[in-house]
Amino acid sequence: MTRKEKANRLDKLRKHWHRANRQERLEFLRELEALSDNLNLDAGNFVPGDRKREPIANGRYLLPSAVSRIEAILRNRKIGPAELVAEIGFPEDTMAMTKALVRGRSLRLMMISALANWLNDNEVAVHAIQHDD
Repeated sequence: MTRKEKANRLDKLRKHWHRANRQERLEFLRELEALSDNLNLDAGNFVPGDRKREPIANGRYLLPSAVSRIEAILRNRKIGPAELVAEIGFPEDTMAMTKALVRGRSLRLMMISALANWLNDNEVAVHAIQHDD
């Protein structure tokens, strides 16, 4: 690539991959794995309007749309963040979840993955209840 040619994003990713140490590479691969699980990239059938496959986070940070969806379920079920983290299996991280919902703080990738599953399950349950009425 000559000086005048501008590097594309893929070239930049390759360059930074080679500069990263082993730990940074492993962390990046874990994030990609979590993202691919949330988006169901293997099936190649991501539909933007389909909430089941809509990403809830950008890296370690919850998206505002996900926060509003989570808060709506919490209000409907009349539970708080403590009950939420207990349901997803992280009862020791109540403050982390509260700060993520209120202040936009980061969460562990494992929590985001569990939260995505919880969100999907609860939205399906709410949708089923609404259609039964």
